Amino acid sequence: RLSPLLRDKEATVFFGAGGSGKTSLALFAALLVQSNTKGAGFVPDPGPVLFLDYEASADEVYHRLVALAGGLEIAVPHIYYRFCVQPLADEVEEIQRTIFTEHIQLVVVDSLGMACGDEPEKAGPVLAFFRGLRALRATSLIVHHANRAGKLYGNVYVINQARSLYEVKASQETDSSLLHIGLHHRKVNSGQLQKPLGIKIDFADETHTLITQADLHGIPDLSRDL
Repeated sequence: RLSPLLRDKEATVFFGAGGSGKTSLALFAALLVQSNTKGAGFVPDPGPVLFLDYEASADEVYHRLVALAGGLEIAVPHIYYRFCVQPLADEVEEIQRTIFTEHIQLVVVDSLGMACGDEPEKAGPVLAFFRGLRALRATSLIVHHANRAGKLYGNVYVINQARSLYEVKASQETDSSLLHIGLHHRKVNSGQLQKPLGIKIDFADETHTLITQADLHGIPDLSRDL
């Protein structure tokens, strides 16, 4: 669905610390697939996208999409949006109707902890989430958080049920608009693990966020993990 990151009809999880650029990358992926635009080395198989928002608001998501579209120099496409409060498992039937009527090909979930409901460190809520996700029958990208030790937060079934898993590590200097990101492929159920990917996000202004490939060898916080 988005080469080389997202395999069609499979669940991919991005996890990392807060402020590491996970949501920006997820919105960027949604934008590329919805608009059929190449960017930062990613090539989409286009289709309608649904964004399930458990953390922000429609206004915030729209403003971020405007800035990302500005960086790509394209018009902002219509991405289907749902403001979410209840666990995904409790809203599967309504979400399924949207997927069917709008022919949704990619579902972005931000983020897994909230979409599980209570106690994502336990097996039950995590398995209920992934059962609901499986019922959607669409490619999915799930944003998730790391714990204080930098490891993936929650139950081991997050790792087991994800078909592909990326760790997101970031480095940003004080008073800089640049955020450097290392995408590390930690797990895949079929195929081969990808080499680490370097990404640079330039939050130039409110209307232009530019995302490009980057060489991380000169970034001390990230180069040692390459």
